[in-house]
Amino acid sequence: MMKTIALIQKLMSFRSVTADYSEVNRCSDFVAAYLRKNKVSVEVVQVDGRRIVYAATHAGRTSDVLLNTHLDVVSAPASLFRPVVKGKRLIGRGASDCKGTAAVVMNLLIRLNGKVKMGAFFSVDEEEGGRLTQVMVEKGFTGRFVLVLDGDMNRLTLAQKGILCVKVHAAGRACHSAAPWRGGNAIDKLMAAREKLKVCFPIRVTEKNNWHDTCAVTLIEGGTVRNMVPAMASMTLNIRFTEKSRVDILLRKIRKATGCRVEKLFVTPFVSVSEKDPTIRRFYHAMRRNLSPKVVLSRMNGATDARYFVKSTRSIAITGLSGGGAHSTQEWLDLNSVPIFEDFLYHYLLSDSPKDDQ
Repeated sequence: MMKTIALIQKLMSFRSVTADYSEVNRCSDFVAAYLRKNKVSVEVVQVDGRRIVYAATHAGRTSDVLLNTHLDVVSAPASLFRPVVKGKRLIGRGASDCKGTAAVVMNLLIRLNGKVKMGAFFSVDEEEGGRLTQVMVEKGFTGRFVLVLDGDMNRLTLAQKGILCVKVHAAGRACHSAAPWRGGNAIDKLMAAREKLKVCFPIRVTEKNNWHDTCAVTLIEGGTVRNMVPAMASMTLNIRFTEKSRVDILLRKIRKATGCRVEKLFVTPFVSVSEKDPTIRRFYHAMRRNLSPKVVLSRMNGATDARYFVKSTRSIAITGLSGGGAHSTQEWLDLNSVPIFEDFLYHYLLSDSPKDDQ
């Protein structure tokens, strides 16, 4: 068995950018071979040309505890796939998101093999929405307690916003740009629609007051040549919604406010887990007792693969190693957090985790 930090560096050397199926599969193949070499049961599921590794300390697809992490990363310069240690930080692509936790999970599977009923799978498309995690859950890979290791060691996250992605289409009438009064500019209509959207999201969101629905324009399309007034224009909206909102009502409000055709692209559910859940409460107290009394319960505006487990189990939480700078050129992992977090999970899984007879 490799030392965990060396294993992290090995995983980071794979340029497993989500869209690069070949390199993602190379990384998955390494994970599968490493675990098999160390006598861990492995099942590789191939979906649409990509390989997802499921590994367990027992037979079957349902565990007392399922750990979820991912091997894919966002794109980066080649230099970031050569990890560098600076003081107590490991810097490079995937350090904190999420090659660090992947290595921790791999070595935990080896250390706990045959001792507990633990499973794990290593997603390969989390950075593009995590659809393959949904496929894995639908195939029966789940746990009584699902721990998504895509967060921070100082937090136990129990809620994340849902995502509604829509495209708003504005229609006009094309004409030559030298005589714009003869047509109707679809881009002008689209910009007016953008202003009207503000009535759907009236609360001023700040860093300290952010648990509200938000809407961001992420793509704008319109026009084909520089001397023609366009007949069509569209904008893509990325909406993050809380447990207080309903998708059908949001869509109705957007259509009414803009007066445009609104196309629903996709929806992913919000996650909201009660802090009174017995499994969550035990794990939270274990974190505060063994990691730090400053560990807090939190909610997140971003999204993880936790959203795909809401129908298969009620006990879901998000945490991870300490690090920062995800998706940036200064992505880093706190090396001190690696043995601390791994040993904490080892003892929790060995002694405190939920069992079949509970």
